[in-house]
Amino acid sequence: MSNDAERSENISWSLELMPLSSLREWPDNPKAHDIAKIIGSYERFGFVLPVLRDEVSGEIVCGHGRLEALKTMKASKPAEPPKRIEYDRGDWLVPVVRGVSFPNDDERHAYAVADNRLVERGDWDFEKLSLLFTRFAKHEVDTDEIGFSDAEIAIMLRLNWDPDKFKSKSLGNIASQAGERPAISTPPGGRLVPFAAREWVEVQPMLKKARRLLGMVETGIDDATVIAAVLEDWLFAEE
Repeated sequence: MSNDAERSENISWSLELMPLSSLREWPDNPKAHDIAKIIGSYERFGFVLPVLRDEVSGEIVCGHGRLEALKTMKASKPAEPPKRIEYDRGDWLVPVVRGVSFPNDDERHAYAVADNRLVERGDWDFEKLSLLFTRFAKHEVDTDEIGFSDAEIAIMLRLNWDPDKFKSKSLGNIASQAGERPAISTPPGGRLVPFAAREWVEVQPMLKKARRLLGMVETGIDDATVIAAVLEDWLFAEE
């Protein structure tokens, strides 16, 4: 194969508007999604990231949560798609990456898992993030659709107000301050929270105890917010 032919094969993908009703999802996709949050993001930012379709199977590889959110919105307001989604004769036209295929089902599904998991594996630079949220607060930027709870943002804002405290007890090394290897992990629900490097199931008893102590047993507050509240109490107990 010539270099020109190889190059042509490598850039054969394209972006195409396809009817939402025609897009076929992987029925056994193991990734859960916060559909309400995705819908909130679409209402604010519009539809920004296209979905990926496998040319061999015809199944969607990446974008299941995006499609579910669009279907939920369409069922509620069929004639009012978000920005960058076109309305066409009762259907919604969705931007889809075409021209990508995988050699078999296993490779396609492995990539679908990797596309989600590799993002989760990355840590945050909490010092930079705290500076960013400080700027957001100064400019009165709405942070409801960004994915961090109010308690988490409050901790980062307060850490930024005290640089020395941030360096000594940043969210990224809280566990090491307690004598254990730090880790950033993603519990069920998809939010990044810091805790010592142990299995998530082992953290649950501590969360239950924290909920009792904080009076959050029957409030429906998510785990990440409970952890953030505990960390805030621990970080600023001396103030």
